Amino acid sequence: MPLRSGIVNGATCGRHALVLQICKLRRLAGIFLEDIFVQPQHRGKGIGKLFFVHLAHRAVAIGATHIDWTVLDWNKPSIEFYERLGAASSRRAG
Repeated sequence: MPLRSGIVNGATCGRHALVLQICKLRRLAGIFLEDIFVQPQHRGKGIGKLFFVHLAHRAVAIGATHIDWTVLDWNKPSIEFYERLGAASSRRAG
């Protein structure tokens, strides 16, 4: 399955939006994943994982030390997807 920028067989199957973060105190660069979405009919085909591989390559290229994102606690399918990728929760108490 060819994938270029979220395109499969000429149709857009997903998107992601990124924000570069800089911590001036520690001079650390990071990436905040603003949004990731894969069309329902394209889920389970590895496209979300490919987005994260691309994101990781971009992070390394800019010298980022971390990638952050948020997910709503009721969004179990997304939480399970992130956990399958090896993501760790950084939940903070109230």
